[in-house]
Order: sequence, then C-alpha cells, then structure tokens
Amino acid sequence: MHQLNLLDGGSPDDECLRDTGGHSYTRADLDSLSTQVRAFLGDGRKSLVFCRGTRNVETLAWLLGALAGGHAMALLPPDGPTGDEESLSAYRPEYVVDAVGDGRCPPGYRAIGRLMASTLFSRTAPAEDDRPPHPETALLLATSGSLATPKMVRLSYRNLYSNATAIVEALSLGPGDRGITSLPITYSYGLSVVTSHLVAGAGLVVCAASPTSRYFWSQVRHHGVTDFAGVPVTYEILRSGRKPFTPPPTMRLMTSAGGRLERGHVEYFAQLAARHGAEFAVMYGQTEATARISCHRGAGVLARPDSVGTPVGTGSISIQDESGAPLPEGQVGEIVLSGPSVMLGYARSRMDLADGSRTGGVLPTGDLGHVRDGLLYVSGRLRRIAKPFGVRVSLDEVESLLRPSGSVAVVEDGRGNLLAAVEGAPAAFEEHRSRVLRTLRLPPEALVLCPVDRIPVTGSGKVDYAAVAAQVAARGESAWPRP
Repeated sequence: MHQLNLLDGGSPDDECLRDTGGHSYTRADLDSLSTQVRAFLGDGRKSLVFCRGTRNVETLAWLLGALAGGHAMALLPPDGPTGDEESLSAYRPEYVVDAVGDGRCPPGYRAIGRLMASTLFSRTAPAEDDRPPHPETALLLATSGSLATPKMVRLSYRNLYSNATAIVEALSLGPGDRGITSLPITYSYGLSVVTSHLVAGAGLVVCAASPTSRYFWSQVRHHGVTDFAGVPVTYEILRSGRKPFTPPPTMRLMTSAGGRLERGHVEYFAQLAARHGAEFAVMYGQTEATARISCHRGAGVLARPDSVGTPVGTGSISIQDESGAPLPEGQVGEIVLSGPSVMLGYARSRMDLADGSRTGGVLPTGDLGHVRDGLLYVSGRLRRIAKPFGVRVSLDEVESLLRPSGSVAVVEDGRGNLLAAVEGAPAAFEEHRSRVLRTLRLPPEALVLCPVDRIPVTGSGKVDYAAVAAQVAARGESAWPRP
C-alpha cells in the first residue's frame, strides 16, 4: 500500500466538510483541492513534505493530496520546530508548506505556489543524493516532548487506514454522523478524528476554537455535531465551569483519550451522557500505535470506570514482565500491542526515512497495566518510576492518590524523592500526602508539595512534566514541608 485516498467512500456530491466561516465542501470539492496539491508535488519521485498545520481546510487539503500522491508528510504544529535550520538540515524535506497562513519562508527555500491561504516552498538547492522515503512511509508525527530536532513516529498508509477503520467500527461511525476538530490535527488523536470520519463517509466541522469556549459549543449546536473528542483536561474544565455543562441535543457520543481521566470524572460524564441520550467512551492510545488502541463505551463504562476497554480492530494486547514473558490475568506488567496500526519505527534524520518497518507490528508501549475479565486497565508509565529511600514508587499512582485534593503533577528530583506540583495551598493536600507516606512507609521529606499557579500542559492537553520539573526545581519557602 503505497498511497491512500481518504475520499474514496461516499458520493462525490456528499457534503463532508464545513468550516465556521460558512463554507461547505463536498467530496468532489476536497478531491479538487487534493488534485491541486498532487500537481504541485508531482507524481514521480516520492518527496518529503514538512507541513506546518493547524485546524483549517488548507492543512487537510495538503494532507489529503500528499497521501493520495504517495508522498511522505511530516505534519507538525504551527509553533513546532519545523522551520529551524537544525530540523531542516536533519530531514532535508523537498518541500515545506505553510498551512498556517503567516507566509514564513524557511531558510534555504523559496515560494513556488499557493493554495487558498497556504504557501508551498521548495528547497533551493536539492540534494540529488538524498534517498526518497520508503514506499510505505506516509506520515511523520513528532513524539510528545520533542525539542530541537524532533524525534518522529513513522506511520504507513496501512497504519492510517487500518486504525481509521478500527475506530469507525469501535464507535459505530457512519454517514449520519458529524464530528468537529476539537483537537489539533497535528496530534495523533485529533488526526484520527479526521481520518475516521472521512473513511466512514461522515461529516466534519473544521473549528479552531478552544473546546472549552462558548463559541466552540455554539458551533457544535449550530452544525448539529453528533460526536465530540476531548482530552482529560478538557473534561475537567467542562465539569468545573460556573454553568453546568449539558451535551447538545444532537450529541450521541463523547470520547476521552490522550491520558488518564480520573474515575470520578468518568462516572460523572458517563452518567451525564446517559441522561441526555448519549454515550461516553473512554479510549487509550499512542502516536506509535497511529492513534487509538482500545475503547470502552456504553453501559460497561459505569460498571468498570477504571478500564480502557478492549483493543480496537484486529489489534491484540498482551501483558509482559521485564524479560518479555507473558503474565497471567490480573498481574501488572508492560502493555504490548500487536497489530496493523503499530508504527514502522522512529526517525531522527533523513537517513531513517528509507527504512521499512523496524517494529514487525509489535509495540512495547512503555505503559503499565493488567487485564481482568477481558478488559484492559492502565496504571502508569514504566519509566515514571522513582525509588525514594529505596522504595519503588509509581509517580502516576502517587498522583492518583493525591488528586482528590486538587490538580497535581508529580515528578522526582533526580535523587529519587518526589516533588508534587499542586494548584492551591499545600495544606489542602496534607491529608492525602500523609496517607501516601504511611502507605509507602516513607519519611516526610520523601514527598514535598510545591504550590504552582497552574499545572502546565502541552498543546495536546497532556501534563508537561518537563515544565513541571522546571517549576518545582526551586522549591523555596513555599514548599511543604520546608527544606
């Protein structure tokens, strides 16, 4: 599979896209834009395209055209490290697209064409000895926390299509549904919303507003959106608003992925959705698995609110110990995914793009979990482990124990001790902090509370642990207990 046309499903006259400016696009309209992109990029040699994208029609047009033309696209956020000389030197893309519309020309490139408000730049001094990307390579997405030269996840056309069809089946998406771009398209979860709706023949509203804003929800109601995708921080904000959140009448499905949503929030939104004739689904995924790995929806969510459900599509899950041996049901180990959505591998430079699959369709996720009664439970990250005073501790588990007191993010100080950034006064967290210390039999200095104005998050809504570590590095007199 060396190319992918996401517009194959449905009739050319079917409306498949709307934007908040009042424009409507049929499949034929999008196909016309895709054809223009293919003409710009050419149908001969496979090229690498860097695309600074955002939630707009231009980003989708370049993506659709590159995939249909058999090219490889690095889809990166507008503020990502895509235009700096180090990244361009490492990957040497033939083309760079500014789909954001700010007209920024990267060094060593020149403008050669425009599509709507976007600009295409080509390399001024092509390196003829650069090998083209592997025929199966379709998309590159930066991994979380990538800085400077980004570490990329290499996804194939088969990865994209198989995961999209798996999500369509898991969520029962069809032509009567209409989604909305509540998440960045440059983020694997947000991208999967786009690909799954296009494959399902469903509609999609392109909206760049924050999913916690009044304007966003006015657009949801105006366009009759039927399904909404959010990350945990989105649901936390929706629940904490001064006015209680109510799903619009057209909403049939709300999904949460991109991190762990606490049990109390899962139960709250599952019950809220049910009262309004909708469903709430908890999903689990990784960029390395194209997007979503498992799904838990319907009545089962309230029965087992801590679970992330069962694998989507034809993927399979096993739980393994440190040696790679499978563990029996109920025992905690590393979650390992096998299936067609597992990435080809990572890339750090142009040389890596010529490779085929390095994974063999098997992904050790780096997440800890267990299976019980056929359902998957995720308990934390394999590498988010510290050893204060020699006691092995999961930072995610400590976070979970402290979170009933408020927003918190836990890191370690380099010596194994735990630093918990907390929103609000440390005294509010003291009861749960004491319980953690008693349970683990640790002294008070092993877990220090550090008040912050706000827990920093990444563009995709996940906790930015690097920023948290920087915030709490200078604990000062505000820490509890004081050093």
